[in-house]
Amino acid sequence: MFNLFKKKSDKKINLEALLTIPCDYDGYDFTADPNKTNPYLYEQITNIITNSNLDIKSMPSYKELTTGDSEEDFDSFYDEWISRLSDTENSFICYLDNSVTISDFAEGINNVLKSKGFSDNIDSNKAKEIYYNELREINIDIDVNYGVLIANVVARLLREIQLELIVLFDGFDNKDFTVIPIELVSELKEIESKLK
Repeated sequence: MFNLFKKKSDKKINLEALLTIPCDYDGYDFTADPNKTNPYLYEQITNIITNSNLDIKSMPSYKELTTGDSEEDFDSFYDEWISRLSDTENSFICYLDNSVTISDFAEGINNVLKSKGFSDNIDSNKAKEIYYNELREINIDIDVNYGVLIANVVARLLREIQLELIVLFDGFDNKDFTVIPIELVSELKEIESKLK
């Protein structure tokens, strides 16, 4: 069986109820299409994701990137780009898998908001309360970390302050989350469409 979440008890978990929870946040595929993708699009994406607080033009893998580069060249750039975005000092990305608790994810998102220069944040205690209430509603009364539900709760709280939770999808994983103002969602979707 897939290890979709980390359980902290030997009690049985209602897997069907967990696995039918729909995602309430947007995913963006920012992987490049070799021989087609304009590298400049990543500058635009970075400006939206970081609120113009990170300049990628100095990255060696970005400087050398051209439209005609191979998939390996873009992969090398993408890995360095994600690494820069998730720098621990000024992180613009928060990692979420099923080892991360709701409280840790909420605090991680608050760190992202701080790195972006936003003054608002979300209440991690409120996030925890909502999360465990949602688990009880589907008859789960044990402590379990389930990434989709954790992200849904945080997304709901962010919308209260006009922000949108998004996940960056690299073709394999969807564990790198960030936050953008709601009014920039359509602009980011348009840029994403130009990558392919």
